[in-house]
Amino acid sequence: MEERLAELEARLASLAGTVRALEARLTALDGRAGAAVSDLPAAAEAAASAATATVLPSGQEVIEGGTALLPLVGRTFLVLGGGFLFRALTDERMLPPAAGVVLGLLYAVVIGVLADRAKGAAARTSASFHGLAAAMIGMPLLFEATTRFKVLSPMAASALLAAFAVFLVAVAWRRDVQFVAWVAAAGSVATALALLLATHAVATVSVLLLALGTGSLWLTYGRRWHALRWPFALAVDVSVFLMTQVAANPGGLPEGYTDLSIPAVLAIALALPVLYLGSFSIRTLTQQRGVNAFEVVQTVIALVAGFGGAVRVERAAGWGSTWLGIAALAVAAACYFVAFEFVERRLEFRNNFLFFSSLAVVLTLASSLLVFGVNGLVLFWCGMAVVAAILGFRLGRLALAWHAAAYVLASGLAGGLFGAALQSFLGGADRAFSAPGRDLLVVVAAAVASYTALSVEEARRKGERRTVDRIPIAILGVVAVLGIGAGIVDLVLLAFGGPAAAGAAKLAVVRTAVLAVAAIGLAWTRRRMEFFTDVSWLAYPLLVAGGMKLLLEDLRVGGPAALVVAFGFFGAALILVPRLQRAAEAPAPPAP
Repeated sequence: MEERLAELEARLASLAGTVRALEARLTALDGRAGAAVSDLPAAAEAAASAATATVLPSGQEVIEGGTALLPLVGRTFLVLGGGFLFRALTDERMLPPAAGVVLGLLYAVVIGVLADRAKGAAARTSASFHGLAAAMIGMPLLFEATTRFKVLSPMAASALLAAFAVFLVAVAWRRDVQFVAWVAAAGSVATALALLLATHAVATVSVLLLALGTGSLWLTYGRRWHALRWPFALAVDVSVFLMTQVAANPGGLPEGYTDLSIPAVLAIALALPVLYLGSFSIRTLTQQRGVNAFEVVQTVIALVAGFGGAVRVERAAGWGSTWLGIAALAVAAACYFVAFEFVERRLEFRNNFLFFSSLAVVLTLASSLLVFGVNGLVLFWCGMAVVAAILGFRLGRLALAWHAAAYVLASGLAGGLFGAALQSFLGGADRAFSAPGRDLLVVVAAAVASYTALSVEEARRKGERRTVDRIPIAILGVVAVLGIGAGIVDLVLLAFGGPAAAGAAKLAVVRTAVLAVAAIGLAWTRRRMEFFTDVSWLAYPLLVAGGMKLLLEDLRVGGPAALVVAFGFFGAALILVPRLQRAAEAPAPPAP
């Protein structure tokens, strides 16, 4: 016995010496003077801590948090096994379904609390595994509690899912573990969409996703987890789109969609663009941030799915959509106000100005029909074009030239200007003829007024603008020239009694003469009136069009007398246009 005790004392002394040597080496590496270890348990703890901080005996790779990967995976399996234990007890009727669901959810929350207890950057990996295990237990349990066990209604399940997702995201936020936030996002989106398909609670799920989407948006603004907002945003877009499609069913609301009503659908659909666009506006104005790609894409999708869906639902229900149009026009006016009052004053926020001003144009064009109807639509758009051009002239804002061009083009399409012009220059003699209507005259007048106002501003700047900046002014000029030319053709034909009375030969001569005179007039105005520069370049394209017309139409249908007139006009244009253009390009003589 004494020999064994002596041997044990010798081994303990040897172990104590090894521990002292380890501590002395660690102390020397840290640059501190170490003292000998007098207490064997404290020395053993120090040795174990040093060993875990370097390499495990098995040679496994050590990961962040000082824990090997395989033990973390094993721990996760054990945690999941505990969750399946409650499921087995419920399946075997040893626990009532309600009790099994409650215990399972409490168990998932406890695992989430364990993830929250991990402190510091060294414990992020352990927290990630705990958060993953909690989501894998709690979120599928909520789905089964609604669809299989029938102990939760879709509304209750959605509320609990939202609370559980917020809980996991809060853990991720507190411990700065982005992986847990992604697990919560992916799990909650997948569970919500599964509930939607299984229960048809499309309105309830849309509200859930809308709340989570808006919350995740502001969360990413604070933590800069920018990619996290995409899954929520796309999920709520899809959910709202499906909801409006179901509500707009021509035969009425289908069976099984018990949570749908027209007022609720309209409120949810309109909340989608309002919440997202409002959040984007608040962020850009209060935080002085630039608009990013997500905000542009989500704004477009939210307007199509939300506002467009609301319009479809109202039309399917037989309700009037005037109030929707008025609301959209009010939002458009607010976008104009934001763009010009806050954003455009600072050069670094030009993208914000482009975003809000373009959004204002799109909303105005998309909602005008709901308010003014077919009869007043062209008048309203032409009025907007003239106002935009005048403001662009008074304020020196070239961006408003694009707005004026957009309104004039939309007015020309809605008012039938382009179709009428094609008929005037390409239609046959047997076509039905009528004098230009009110809308056509208003579009031409708006194009001329807008072009004149913006061209005067452009001439005042004396060529300071880039070529690309002159494009919208040129568009307005082209529309004006096209409308005026087509109107002159119709008026001349009206003097002959219409195309049918004039005949094909006279019709061809009139068109050729109008093209030639227009080319000469545009070349002359470039020399005499500086603000016509943006449209005078049309002289040569008009000559090309006139030459092709002579070959394809005049020679085919015209007689000798008609060809004399046609060739006379076209020949004069070929002589005069180059001379006038060269005279306009020649430098001015020096002052005496």
